[in-house]
Amino acid sequence: MKPICYGVSDIDKEIEVNGKRFIPADILFPKSDYERDFDRKVAIGSLKLQSAIGCSCTFFSIMQKLFEWHFWPFGEEYFHQGLVIDKLASPKTS
Repeated sequence: MKPICYGVSDIDKEIEVNGKRFIPADILFPKSDYERDFDRKVAIGSLKLQSAIGCSCTFFSIMQKLFEWHFWPFGEEYFHQGLVIDKLASPKTS
């Protein structure tokens, strides 16, 4: 058995959870919280970088949401090694 999850690199792409489509970055990092779009992109990029290098030092509330939305925040290498199936890359089942 392997988990089927979204990679944190997909945080700014539209996903579907429980029949609802949304972009997780818009919820976790709302534009209204940032004076400049650059600062928001840095926050999103920081989360992606943490996952890419396999470390997570982010807020607990963000981690809770990532788990709720079926994200794998423990490192992209798990996808490359075939230990986790990428939910966006896997074929849709009905």
